[in-house]
Amino acid sequence: MQKKIVSEIVNLLKQLPGIGPKTAERLAYYILENESLLVNLAKELASVKEKVTKCFLCNNFSDTDPCIICSDKNRDKKIICIVEHYQEMYAIEDTGSYKGLYYILGTAIEPLKGKFPKDLNLDRLINRLKNEDVEEIILATDLDTEGEITADYIKNTLKEKGFDKIKFSRIAKGLPYGFEIEYADGMTLSYALKNRVQV
Repeated sequence: MQKKIVSEIVNLLKQLPGIGPKTAERLAYYILENESLLVNLAKELASVKEKVTKCFLCNNFSDTDPCIICSDKNRDKKIICIVEHYQEMYAIEDTGSYKGLYYILGTAIEPLKGKFPKDLNLDRLINRLKNEDVEEIILATDLDTEGEITADYIKNTLKEKGFDKIKFSRIAKGLPYGFEIEYADGMTLSYALKNRVQV
């Protein structure tokens, strides 16, 4: 019975990205050995569903809807930066050099991982573009094959939907091909945004 409980925790932890069986087992025992951590973790996880929502404009996790970035009147609402994941949005925010808005895809087109164009959920973005005067979209997907395919798909889809007057740009200089944006340092990322190219 005791081993079964630990196994259930280990199996849950293994579902987290970057957590293998051995790490999951170490984490499970660490959590069980630290009662205050266990209590606080259980409490926070139990209440997260009520506390956190997804912003209806950009898909960001937030405790308000729209999120603090989308509702900030000082942001440039004419520019939307499209990223694959939340971490990339925060990496860009940390540079302090970008003052526009975001749209978070949640994934890239990765057929080998079962992620296809339908998984990008562009409906919210399309509705937003219909209702807002957006002049530029920055395609800030990763600079690898999947990121390039995703960027091209988004650009072509939006143009087919009639948004052909929007300027599409792609982050470029400063980030090597195959690099994941969330791991870039602030100066490199700031430079890449500043020197984006039209696509």
